[in-house]
Amino acid sequence: METPRGGCTNEARAELYGDAAIWYTARRTVESALPLYVQALKQDERFTKALRRWADCMTRAGRSFDSPDDLRQKRAAAVEEMPDAEADAFDRKLAVTEATCTVESSLGKVLRDLESEYRARTLKPYSEQWSTFRKMRLHALRQAQGVLS
Repeated sequence: METPRGGCTNEARAELYGDAAIWYTARRTVESALPLYVQALKQDERFTKALRRWADCMTRAGRSFDSPDDLRQKRAAAVEEMPDAEADAFDRKLAVTEATCTVESSLGKVLRDLESEYRARTLKPYSEQWSTFRKMRLHALRQAQGVLS
């Protein structure tokens, strides 16, 4: 894996994360794991049940979508020809409905729990990189808070 060198972006990463090269390697390892477990996660019965509850909630609210991905695709087509003010109002109502159904169906919680479970299982052979990634991300958060205060 080749690490980008030089430039102001890399300097900022080094300041934020402590070591840009180590951050790059850890981040790439962790992010590369997603495709390894996403299909299994989507087929997990806990996810499919929560997704069905979400879709039922959306339908009861007058917004028939099979999934959040379906919502985003259809939303883009729906607002394409709308004037800005109308599109903004449409988006606000849709966002409130989606957020309400996400909470009521527990889809967000189920997804977070499953992602943690599947990611941990997938990254078990890469526990050192996962640990490094988490530590460096927390370090970056502290650094950013210091810069912003």
